[in-house]
Amino acid sequence: MTEKYFKSLNYSLGNEDTTLEVRMVEELKPKRVLAVAGSGGRSLPLLCHGPSDLYCVDLSKEQIHLTELRAAGYKDLSFDEYLLFWGYPPYEPNENGQKRKKLFDKMTLSENCKNFFTKLYEQIDWASPLYLGKWEKTFQVVASVVKKILGKSYDKIFQFDKLEDQIRYYENDFPLLRWKFILFVMGNKSFFNALLYKGNFIEKNIPESHFQHYFNNFDSMYRNVLSRESFFMQLIFLGQVRTPEGIPIEADENIFHDVKKTLQEGNGKVHLEEKNIFSLVKEINDIDFFSFSDVPSYFTGETEKNFLQEVRPCLSEGGVVVLRYYLRICEADETGYEDVTDHYKELIRKEKVQMYKIKVLKKV
Repeated sequence: MTEKYFKSLNYSLGNEDTTLEVRMVEELKPKRVLAVAGSGGRSLPLLCHGPSDLYCVDLSKEQIHLTELRAAGYKDLSFDEYLLFWGYPPYEPNENGQKRKKLFDKMTLSENCKNFFTKLYEQIDWASPLYLGKWEKTFQVVASVVKKILGKSYDKIFQFDKLEDQIRYYENDFPLLRWKFILFVMGNKSFFNALLYKGNFIEKNIPESHFQHYFNNFDSMYRNVLSRESFFMQLIFLGQVRTPEGIPIEADENIFHDVKKTLQEGNGKVHLEEKNIFSLVKEINDIDFFSFSDVPSYFTGETEKNFLQEVRPCLSEGGVVVLRYYLRICEADETGYEDVTDHYKELIRKEKVQMYKIKVLKKV
């Protein structure tokens, strides 16, 4: 695994639509959940149906601090305060600094976490860190290029509230040639290595080119997901989330109150684990649901082949693993698992990022 890339604050909002896992949790109602922490926005919503334990694991202490901050926000803030604190619509991330400071002061945090964010907030004058991650900053650069090349039509894709109208616009009036030029120039290994991965970009093994991969997946997005409901599309075209409908599921009002209830009633315990996944799975057991994120896309060699077997002992019978593959499909040993991806194909079709090949496995 390429640990170098994961050793800093890479995600402050997030790069996955956790709605998929949340809907799966609604169906499966797991008691013990394991998830790659990320920004906390991809992992903490899995508390929405009251598991007894949620293990959030990440190599980066910054990501663990961010997850702790989000957990405190769920527990100590009202829904409207949570939106203001993070700078989600109708609030702006660079406004309400003094109110944000007061909300921060009322949250219960560990000393290390509080010290980390006190220093960070003082440096950014109490703006929201929602777009400070390396990934989010990269897509703010992308958005500036998109706006320049598409010109006055750069945001027209967000005017539709019916999918059929969006598809009609996409097929007839969308500036497709200019869009293809953007994908050709920016949708490649060199661009992402320069801005984000610093030479550690994923070694692609899918048959299509980078350009074809991105074009096909965006084409699927335009045809299956309203752009005004996708935080990912808004990052690419606008640089930040601008519509209430586009707010990630971490700040969905119903999910917020479900997570708050779990945390306040003490029925669900959050375990923040700053360590390698393979170390953690040797310490825990009876995991019913494992949200693996796209981490396996970075595996090579024996790790790629054996990672599913290494995590299998920590899973309960019937335990489910959700994998996201990005540009690389692991050639992993799936012995002892049943592929149940088709059961969730409709949820996958409506996923609001669409850049991943998603696979769902069940321990048998």
